[in-house]
Amino acid sequence: MQNNKYSYLFLLLLATWLPCSALFSQTPVEGYVFESNNVGFIDHAAVTVYELNGKKAISTVYSDVYGHIAVDLAPGKYRLSSHKDMFEDRQDTIQVKTAKLFLKLEMRRQPGYLFDANLLEAGDGPSGKTGLTGATIEIYNRTLDQLEAVLKMKTTTSFQQRFEQGMHYTILIRKPGYIGKRVEVYVNNNDCPLCIDGIPGFETSGTVKMIGTNKVIPLSADIVLERPEVGKTIAVPYVKEEQIDNWGKQPQDIKSLDQIAKLMKDNPDISFEIGFHTDARGNDNYNLEISQKRADLARAYVIDAGVEPERVTAKGYGETNLLNECANGVECTEAAHLQNRRTELLITAVSTEPYQWLSIEQIVEEEKIAARTKVEQKDAPKIQWPGGQKNKPQPEANNSVPIPEFKGNQKSESAGEDATHSGAPARKLENVPHKNVNINLMDGAYAGMAIQVFKSTEEMNSLPKQLRSFPEIYWNREADGIWYYYILPKGSLSDVKKYYKKTIKPEHPDALLVRFGPKGKEYLK
Repeated sequence: MQNNKYSYLFLLLLATWLPCSALFSQTPVEGYVFESNNVGFIDHAAVTVYELNGKKAISTVYSDVYGHIAVDLAPGKYRLSSHKDMFEDRQDTIQVKTAKLFLKLEMRRQPGYLFDANLLEAGDGPSGKTGLTGATIEIYNRTLDQLEAVLKMKTTTSFQQRFEQGMHYTILIRKPGYIGKRVEVYVNNNDCPLCIDGIPGFETSGTVKMIGTNKVIPLSADIVLERPEVGKTIAVPYVKEEQIDNWGKQPQDIKSLDQIAKLMKDNPDISFEIGFHTDARGNDNYNLEISQKRADLARAYVIDAGVEPERVTAKGYGETNLLNECANGVECTEAAHLQNRRTELLITAVSTEPYQWLSIEQIVEEEKIAARTKVEQKDAPKIQWPGGQKNKPQPEANNSVPIPEFKGNQKSESAGEDATHSGAPARKLENVPHKNVNINLMDGAYAGMAIQVFKSTEEMNSLPKQLRSFPEIYWNREADGIWYYYILPKGSLSDVKKYYKKTIKPEHPDALLVRFGPKGKEYLK
């Protein structure tokens, strides 16, 4: 009887426990993520589990190198969302019961673009162009901030490059004795489904084909390199009047002038004239004057972007060089008049001295520095619209922060007020009778131009006399164990070079021009 009593209690407890255990039980859910057409497993795909009609994620798991995923879920219905960069997102609904559930999650790649380029040079053949070998192609992914490829085209005239979704690429094509060309490619980036700057025309095929495991849409383009000849005109984007007129009053980026500045910097052995042309409408003298003013402002803009002043001149042609019959008194359509309103780039000199190109990594780094400097200088004085000859931009005009002229070892009552380039506290050196000089630890992440003015095998406790005229000096003990001392002048690249050559070098013969960038510290000539 006693045993029956205990048996009854056991059955009662079991009946009470079973519903609770079913409520809190977890069912293993496993599976793998793979690429369509059984190409292979996909690693690090994110699989997020939601309640069927809910927005809050219950769990997120990531596939391993074999595409395997595993998660425990209570019985019920769920919604799965699978994501992996460069693949199309996948949505699934699953029913979890008490038995183990196994999933197969197939994901498809997003379509990309296959760029097929043929390099040509202007020639006398039937088509006026011939194939070009010997060029160097550098491709940089701006979005990922990494070098994609460097191609040496010794015997071939064509190359291919795959462009992925969401990316911005810069392609630089150069060959000694030719005008270098830059191409910017945006793929679903910068509000562009597909934008290619730097190639007058390109073709896209609607046919989608498989390249390896990736769907691609073929693109094709002929890229023509030209030899630089004095007097040759280079086709450049038209700079709209309203942009150049408002620049200086309302600071803005002028895409067309930015492209011209990049072309000039990519070809350091060539000097150019920026020419502005008007149509025949309006007073002849006014058109001549207004085109000269716009040319002067355009010249100032590219100098501020880092082009050496001695390499660029400005010329306003007004209506003196029309491309069609739309002269004074001739009725023409708006489209015909617009043919005459143009910006031209004329080659004025080609250097015969050997020069060394910057790598695309160095160019990108300099452009980053210039962009940061532009932000820092947003409160600096801007070029104003000339109101007459007295306000007309002079040959050396630019709107960068001016570098103070060095006057030698003269006495001064106070230190300069320039902001430091690092967060390190300034320290005062002893035995500085003429001037309080701030000595700051140089930021280890600093990127940009600097002038090395002194070095020492041991840390200085007193400042050498020849350095007491500088308001601020930055120091760094480098890998060789030497203490180096720098000044960090502000301004455009051309400003810094000019300041170094004309102001610092005569007073400090041992000073060296330095650039800190992706390759570390580099000494410049």
